[in-house]
Amino acid sequence: MEHYDWNDGWLFTPVFDPAIVRPECPELTLEPVRLPHTVKALPYNYCNENDYQKLSGYRREFFAPKEWEGRTVLLTFGAVAHDATVFCNGRRVFHHSCGYTAFTVDLTSALHLGQKNVVAVRCDSREDLNIPPFGGQMDFLTYGGICRAVCLDVKEPAYLRDIFIETKAEGDFRIYTATVGETVGCTLQAEIRSPSGSRAFYTGELSLPITGALNSVHPWSIEHPTLYTLTVRLIRPGTGGLPDRVLDEKSTRFGFRTLQFVAGGLYLNGQRVELREIRDGDAPPFEEPAFAEPAHEALYAALGDLPEKCRIVVHLFYFEDMGTRQIAEVLGIKEPTVRTRLVRARKLLKQSLKEAWEDEQPKPIQSHDGRGPCLC
Repeated sequence: MEHYDWNDGWLFTPVFDPAIVRPECPELTLEPVRLPHTVKALPYNYCNENDYQKLSGYRREFFAPKEWEGRTVLLTFGAVAHDATVFCNGRRVFHHSCGYTAFTVDLTSALHLGQKNVVAVRCDSREDLNIPPFGGQMDFLTYGGICRAVCLDVKEPAYLRDIFIETKAEGDFRIYTATVGETVGCTLQAEIRSPSGSRAFYTGELSLPITGALNSVHPWSIEHPTLYTLTVRLIRPGTGGLPDRVLDEKSTRFGFRTLQFVAGGLYLNGQRVELREIRDGDAPPFEEPAFAEPAHEALYAALGDLPEKCRIVVHLFYFEDMGTRQIAEVLGIKEPTVRTRLVRARKLLKQSLKEAWEDEQPKPIQSHDGRGPCLC
């Protein structure tokens, strides 16, 4: 078993070109990136969902040694937002829709052993009503890109695809496994490790879940979210005096808890849990900032009255210390357009502040004869 973190060495293009899946693509301009990655970096206090409506591409080159012959090579993506098509050496090998779930790609049959290989990802982050969370009312920004970590595993032809444990607060458990490949004669070993480091071992057959119970467990609760670690090993018994061989192992963290949905609501470990809905009205009311100087308050009000396009460039230029070129890249517009909006914004602010200043000046009192200001 070999495990590799695959977060370095990726190349990115914000506009997908089919050439990116080929072994060589010298005509493309690609940016080196590290995962997790977003297709568009925005300032923390500015967002526009249109910036993520795009079709982009990722690429990674790697060498596949001949020692991988007869083994299974699996590439796992933690998440790709929101529709991903994976290619290996120009061949389409997998497609996954949903930016919130992990998926694993079997690269074995597409690899060129002893040579350079290329993995490419066509990332579609445009809204699609058939892909969650689109299709409903949302109050959050949906990012795009390979937004979770990626890893590569080299395994035996028989391996553990997944493990799952079902528990109760009293310590009872049931372990389920899913395997791939020829597993006739293989057995399972399960190890449960407590937070204190104590270990308990169990064995079982592949055809049945492993069941058991631990004494004196610490149940998982909202106040005390105690987690245990489960490790399951797939073992092929040795023959002819040879020792047993561990083909694969997989780990997960879990808690001992009992959940029940009944007529009275949700119960965790026998205790009712109050579920509260958070509405927009539950948020604290917005409070206008307090200003030490009246002039600052007037400027704040004038900024708020600017057209949105002008207000955004003013904020990025003066408050985020961004240059006009960087602003153009963030907003997806030309740099001369940014400068034009800044000039217009300054003129509007000057006029607005001048009018506000004139409104605040005391009006002269006319003389008794109406021919000028009164000097008395």
